[in-house]
This record gives sequence, C-alpha cells and structure tokens, in this order.
Amino acid sequence: MKVKITRIVLIIEDGSKTTIKPNKIVGDVESYRRLQKEANNASRVLFVIEEIE
Repeated sequence: MKVKITRIVLIIEDGSKTTIKPNKIVGDVESYRRLQKEANNASRVLFVIEEIE
C-alpha cells in the first residue's frame, strides 16, 4: 500500500517539536519512520498520511 505523507511531527529527545511537510509518497511507512527518527535524533515521529493505493 502506498501512502502520501503530508506532514511529519518530530518530537526531539529534549522535548521540542518540529514539523516537516515533505509531500512524499512511500511504500513502507515504518522504514521511513526509522529513517526520519535516526536522521533527526527524534524520540517520536508522527505522520499525517493519505492513502493513495
């Protein structure tokens, strides 16, 4: 299943929040979550998604 990620909320380890609007289509949400978590040193990664297939 492919989804379009319209917004990402990153909760950084110090408690601050950052929002990213990538408008990216991905096939595997969990692997993209791991990638964002590691790349941004986040403790939590939350998505707003739209199902496209």
